[in-house]
Amino acid sequence: MIELSSLNTLMYHTNMVALDCPAGQRMVKGCSFCVMQLPCRCSITSGDLYLPPKIGTCANNSDSITILHPVNLALIQEFFDTGYETIEGHTTFQKFVDLKIPTFKIFNHSFSKYLAADKQDHLSLKKMADRAKKDEKVFQTLAESMIDGYVDLDLNSFPDTSGTIAISAACLAVICFIYSIWSYLKFRKLTAILALTHQINQSHAFPTPQPDLSFIYTQKPGAPSQTHTEILEHVYTSFTTPWPYVTLSVITTLMICCYAHKLWRKFKRTHKTTLHIELTTGTDCILIELASLPLCPEHWLITPPEDIHAITINRTCLLWANLTIDTSDFIIRNIHTDKQLKIPMTIHISPFKALRLRNLLRQPYTAYFLLSHHQYFKLLQ
Repeated sequence: MIELSSLNTLMYHTNMVALDCPAGQRMVKGCSFCVMQLPCRCSITSGDLYLPPKIGTCANNSDSITILHPVNLALIQEFFDTGYETIEGHTTFQKFVDLKIPTFKIFNHSFSKYLAADKQDHLSLKKMADRAKKDEKVFQTLAESMIDGYVDLDLNSFPDTSGTIAISAACLAVICFIYSIWSYLKFRKLTAILALTHQINQSHAFPTPQPDLSFIYTQKPGAPSQTHTEILEHVYTSFTTPWPYVTLSVITTLMICCYAHKLWRKFKRTHKTTLHIELTTGTDCILIELASLPLCPEHWLITPPEDIHAITINRTCLLWANLTIDTSDFIIRNIHTDKQLKIPMTIHISPFKALRLRNLLRQPYTAYFLLSHHQYFKLLQ
């Protein structure tokens, strides 16, 4: 039952309706889908549903009950011709309209409990009507048509896991072979360019005295020149020197180790119970970890200090700093052993965080304590 207005109430799949009006009580037969116009100040009961009487202005002061039957205009337009153009979306009938259409055969498979789809897709009424006229099933997804066998999926033509691995390996081998040929050609071209652009040591000619008449040839000593083989060996040595690659490998390994260590520290920090102090100016905020608690928050009785007297930063060696928080008593007690945990109020901070804190403390700020557990924060009051 849905109250549409002060007079109209929509009834859907109701067998009997009990009315309690100022003029008396009565029972009215329900309907599958209709709109009832009821008298003023009547309460409605049908099964487990109850609508109280409406207090206010009401136009139906009589004791008569009017039942109107609407129709699904969109459904009629899909199955019948244009002879019903006089029926509009707000048209209702005094008598029940007998409407018979073909049954919608929507495919329903037995794998629903294994599927993770929890959203019902909207179906096209036009396509459903065409399927119903042909007495065919309505499939909501392509997977349902495959399950029912409507779409044939020949799995024999597709390779199995071993075939897929073999095809991938063959493709990778072809790509590597083509890349090796391309690299060889580029290396050969680069070697030729370096050989042509290599500077030859110059030598100067000096005048020599007129030799005596003799037919004995004496070779003059000249500057040694590099042969083509020596040039190729020099280029090959410059390209195969292992130290740049070793240095790059060491730097990459160190960066990976540092990043893995940072991720591990972040994982340990976010998966435990931690006590923090947060300082904020409204536009800037700094969160500082004070201590880690060995148990979950429900095992501790925490009484935060009523006031924070002062927050100071003292510089230490190598630009590091100590943050000191002057507060009243901070009580953290184990509810099982009744032992009290002492929280250090002097924290070692990095130079960058110390610089941010100094800039923040020069402005009006607010400080309060937080308790975090698995990245869920709670304000301690």
